Amino acid sequence: LRGDRHRRIRENSRTDRPVTLTQEATSVAAAPRRRHVLPRAVWIAWAATFAAFFPIYGEWVGDWLHDPNYSQGFLIPFISIYLGFRALKRAGSEPSEIPTSAWASYLGPVITGLGIGAYVLGTAGAEFFTSRASFVLTFLGATWWFAGAALGAFLTVPILFLLFSVPIPSVIYFNISLPLQGFASFAAANTLRLLGVPLVAEGNILHVPGGALEVADACSGIRSLTVLLALGALWAYTSRGGALRRAALLACTIPLAVLGNAVRVSFTAIGFLAFGPSITEGTLHETMGLVVFAVTLGGLAVASRLLRLERPS
Repeated sequence: LRGDRHRRIRENSRTDRPVTLTQEATSVAAAPRRRHVLPRAVWIAWAATFAAFFPIYGEWVGDWLHDPNYSQGFLIPFISIYLGFRALKRAGSEPSEIPTSAWASYLGPVITGLGIGAYVLGTAGAEFFTSRASFVLTFLGATWWFAGAALGAFLTVPILFLLFSVPIPSVIYFNISLPLQGFASFAAANTLRLLGVPLVAEGNILHVPGGALEVADACSGIRSLTVLLALGALWAYTSRGGALRRAALLACTIPLAVLGNAVRVSFTAIGFLAFGPSITEGTLHETMGLVVFAVTLGGLAVASRLLRLERPS
């Protein structure tokens, strides 16, 4: 009897164990993955926002077409959409840092009201920057309003990234471009002097043997500055690290863009002396700019390593 009892216990333990593991594995496999689906009200609010701001799109896209400083505007919406999908994926697995309290529920209507008010003022004053930035603000407010504060917090940066497609106001543009032109001229003049080239500098015009070299508005570096700012923001947002270190990486884009443009203008001045005016225009000139910009991106990668940021995920 004792032997039969021990045999039955062993048989039960052999049969019960795999059944228990199979049941657990089945329950884990059957557990649905958490997915974040946007409510229908959010899509309706976005469609209404797009329709309300329809009059501003023509001239906005026209600036991307006709102004080389903002031709990257065509890519910004696609990057913003990618960041939005990425944020929705994160929202399904990470908790939001924004508490769903009473003040957060009112934030959406407040942002939407500010965006609509800015649109009215910008349209009345024919101020393109205000009217275009108001679209981004209203779009963000509608997201917080109808998607909720928790999901709105995840989508804030992807939506605000659209601001990189908005051309800056002319007043700010000239206040930035003129000092950048002066710095590029100063760097080119001193580079040539170090090489023993006699020259006379009159503002942004460098008189050298064989002709005069003008550092025009296109050589101010605004284009590389705006593009590098957008890339720096993208890099910092998709990297892993502390907020201060990522902000420092974004701040590094400004001196890198300024120094990179100064190097490009200096190389152009040297090429002007060596090969003539053909170096200052055409395919060769554009290629030189792309090479220097690639080196500037390398500097951004070095800054990321020095700040101990993990590579973009």
